Amino acid sequence: MARARGKSQGADAAPPGLVTLGGGRSRAAAGNLNSFPMWRYMVVLVVVLLGGLYAAPNLFPPDYAVQISGRGEQARVPDDVLRLAEEAATAAGFQPTSSAIENGQAVIRFPDNETQLRAQDFIRQAFVREGFGDDYIIALNLASTTPAWLENIGGTRMNYGLDLSGGVHFLLEVDMETAVRDRLNGFEEEVRTVFRNERLRYLRPIETTLEPPEIRIRFRDASDRDAGRAVLVDRVREFDLSAETVDGDPGLVMRLRSDVVSEIEDYAISQNLHPAGPG
Repeated sequence: MARARGKSQGADAAPPGLVTLGGGRSRAAAGNLNSFPMWRYMVVLVVVLLGGLYAAPNLFPPDYAVQISGRGEQARVPDDVLRLAEEAATAAGFQPTSSAIENGQAVIRFPDNETQLRAQDFIRQAFVREGFGDDYIIALNLASTTPAWLENIGGTRMNYGLDLSGGVHFLLEVDMETAVRDRLNGFEEEVRTVFRNERLRYLRPIETTLEPPEIRIRFRDASDRDAGRAVLVDRVREFDLSAETVDGDPGLVMRLRSDVVSEIEDYAISQNLHPAGPG
């Protein structure tokens, strides 16, 4: 019986050489299952590197900036206009961190939101005094700090959109009522400057309203009103100018045209969706 079992076991067992060969095949097969061609690792590495490269612009937070762009034929902002803006901000105590002409627009950068907002007002007033009030758009913006070489290969900061850029700063930027009010206030100041330079008499105060968007000017008599109209007619292309009675006095009403209101709103939105170029 013992010999029979031994024979049976011997019959079932593989020869020593074959046992070694079978074990080697098993280990080789396991090794093949746990390995990949080198090119697959290279593909994964390249994808990770490219993803990191094109995500890198998000590591560069934008600067708070005042951006000045020309209207109509003013395709490129000249250097002297940039200097005027710099000097106006500096004289008011708001030192820019940098300024330059970028893509035909003047971009003046500031260290924080509060400085940016206050500097914009003084820059606008300076432009009105110099007679540039209706030649340039002076807007708040976020200026890119992404290195030029990174933008040249298509790397751009993720646009957070209207709901994610956050804070009072962004709410002010997209407030259409504020944008229209600022434009009206700028022209109101320009009217005062023009009348003062031309020594024209008018009754104070000049009234500015948002609903409807218009500027109302009163005069002592029709002669003063007509003189004022003659001076303004070529300076207020964005308004419909008409001679009317204002609060019982001879007056002029400057109504901001509806297409200009739309332009102001569209421009304000576009400035938030497309930040200025790299510094």
